[in-house]
Amino acid sequence: MDKEQIKSNLLAVREGLRKLMVSRPYMLFISVLAGVLFIFNLAHVSLWIFLTLIGICFLIYKEFTPTFLHFNVMWMTLLKLYGAKPHDFFHVIPLLCVLVICFIAHFVMYKKSFRSGKLLWAHIAVSVALIFGGLFSISAEAYFKPTALFYVLGLSVGMVAIYILGRSCIGADEGIDVMRIFTDSLFFIGVTGVIMTASAAIPAVLTGESYSIQWSNNLSAFMAFALPVPFYYVVKYERKVLYFITGVLFYLATFFTLSRGGMLYSTFIVAVSAIFSIVFCKSKKVSLILTAVSAFCFIAAVCAVIREFDALAEALKISPNEARVNMFKLAIANFKKFPVFGTGIGFYGDFYHPQEGAMYWYHSTPFQIIGSMGTVGIIAYTYQFFVRLKVLLTGRNAINYALLIAFVGFELLALVNPGDFVPVPFVMNLTLMFAYVEYFNTLKLPENELLVPVTKLKKQPRITVA
Repeated sequence: MDKEQIKSNLLAVREGLRKLMVSRPYMLFISVLAGVLFIFNLAHVSLWIFLTLIGICFLIYKEFTPTFLHFNVMWMTLLKLYGAKPHDFFHVIPLLCVLVICFIAHFVMYKKSFRSGKLLWAHIAVSVALIFGGLFSISAEAYFKPTALFYVLGLSVGMVAIYILGRSCIGADEGIDVMRIFTDSLFFIGVTGVIMTASAAIPAVLTGESYSIQWSNNLSAFMAFALPVPFYYVVKYERKVLYFITGVLFYLATFFTLSRGGMLYSTFIVAVSAIFSIVFCKSKKVSLILTAVSAFCFIAAVCAVIREFDALAEALKISPNEARVNMFKLAIANFKKFPVFGTGIGFYGDFYHPQEGAMYWYHSTPFQIIGSMGTVGIIAYTYQFFVRLKVLLTGRNAINYALLIAFVGFELLALVNPGDFVPVPFVMNLTLMFAYVEYFNTLKLPENELLVPVTKLKKQPRITVA
């Protein structure tokens, strides 16, 4: 076999992999595989599998969108490893070295023109607040602790780099449908979440035993990105009733994590998403069917709440003396003492004892901001929030509204959880999501992305088959 034939065969294999790794059957396989690895406690195996697949994506694609699903389901398989120490992951160091080589090779093979976008200054403002957080209040020893530096730099300059990288790479590979792959990735993250919740909830339901999920809050954070997507697909594609029912299933998977924040935000988000899909589903007949399905689900939910009211009330109960409430009070006290720069990310207080490698989270975005960064943090994060809203509302289309719902859901959960201060994967996901939105805002979107209320439909528009 001559060199040309070998080259031709390699190119054929590469092209085959390029088509395979962004196909829906493959993505379904990946999401189910992650769920199975999670159920059987094979998190360390999942690291080797998914890091290898991410490395392959670096080499065969001109951008990073195909890595999004692999990266997130890999993190989901790790959720049971609460309390794991850094040395528990030393076994993947050789593979990480290979991954770095693949990452560098990607930029050598596929030249990039680095660019930013409308959110750059918002990220810089937040970076300033994080870096100067604790000025005049925290000791140099506490500020320069490796854990504190990781979070300060990861949330600041790290996210600036991720944002610029996202804006520079997204859309660089003209051979793939970025919007479809990104939204499908979110959808199949939700499928993995359903499997994970089912693995804990179904055995308990069958045996009549109570259950609790230690990783419920983290899974709820992943589901915040996924929950609106099936309802977005109702607007965009055919098989509308099937996607609507899938959205309800995503909601149930979030609710039955028994995360208090997850139960509350998902109930609000599923209602908003359902209304969104019913109003803009592009079919009066389907709109009536979905309304009937929604009414049935609502009646069933009310009956379930009445039946299990005491259990739900107990699950949602907040004690005045619980740790989270005391941490909120501590954040307010720290803000009063140091109103300009707060006490910094390196501050450690009472009521909560972080695992090794974790910062002191107040478990609420507003309280974390005022406690750790003071007035400077309030200004920076408020500025970032409104710029993000402006970017989302720039495009009056289905994808932007779906991601707006996801953003609101994530931030509602972050009112009682530390999601906005977990660099990887949650803040990274949020940063990349807005990089995608800015990219989508530059495109001439297809007809099925238009938002036309069913009451104003004159004739049925063409609908893409999913």
